[in-house]
Amino acid sequence: MPRHGRSALYLSIFFLLFAAPLFAIHFSLLNLPYFWDELGQFIPTALDLLRDGAWVAHSTLPNIHPPGVEAYLVLWYKLFGYSIPITRVAMLAVAASGLLILFLLSIELSRDAPGVPAFLPPFLMLASPLFYTQSMMAQLDMPAMVFTLLALGLVDRVGRRALMLFGAAGIGVSHLLLGITYRAGVKGLPILLLTLCTIGFYALSLAPVTWVLISELFPNRVRGLGVSVAVSALWIASFVLTFTFPILQRALGSAGTFWTYAGICFAGFVFVRVTVPETSGKTLEEIERELG
Repeated sequence: MPRHGRSALYLSIFFLLFAAPLFAIHFSLLNLPYFWDELGQFIPTALDLLRDGAWVAHSTLPNIHPPGVEAYLVLWYKLFGYSIPITRVAMLAVAASGLLILFLLSIELSRDAPGVPAFLPPFLMLASPLFYTQSMMAQLDMPAMVFTLLALGLVDRVGRRALMLFGAAGIGVSHLLLGITYRAGVKGLPILLLTLCTIGFYALSLAPVTWVLISELFPNRVRGLGVSVAVSALWIASFVLTFTFPILQRALGSAGTFWTYAGICFAGFVFVRVTVPETSGKTLEEIERELG
């Protein structure tokens, strides 16, 4: 069997190893009714997207988060139909993926340790009451954990700058294709898949790496002030993006809106390539000396 085939087989086996106990301890709760943010936000937003194709919720108040969890759930609903157990199974699949990624990250961190300590973190996670509660809920917690763990595994191996470039290019291409899809009048599964690709690119790159770079690029003497200004600018930009989306959609249409976003992402790609240094593997003092 080719090496890639063996790797996929091993990953599948370990995924099932972690998924089996996770599904077993939740089996009796698969019909648990929605509550908290599920009932008030995520499920109504997902059903608006499923039934009306509405990316901005109308049956509940929309919030600042992109509808990544909702798009993921709608993909399951289109394949298997809408029901509470399908929602629970979909989120448990995300949680099981998180356990697998945690196991792989633990292998990297414990290569020189005796025995098999890499099994300990995922099984301790399985024993955690917080993980037990959150793992089947239709909220941001499990997807955020999965992509954060992936980013932790990649940020030093691939590099901060490379991940930023990857994210800006990936999101830009996804938005470009979304605009083309909307202009062509295509609906349904292609839109969902491209949206999930966009959010995946973001969660693997710009979302975590931006915070790493903010903490590394400023000199020690102004780091507190610099980080404060950068974080404030980040949240202001997030507010502007969310506030202006429906305005742009009404003015430019869905295709024009996503093409505008694609242009911003490609401009960001050029900005990162020209101005952002690679800080991976360097101390804060080395970064400060290089930046003058």
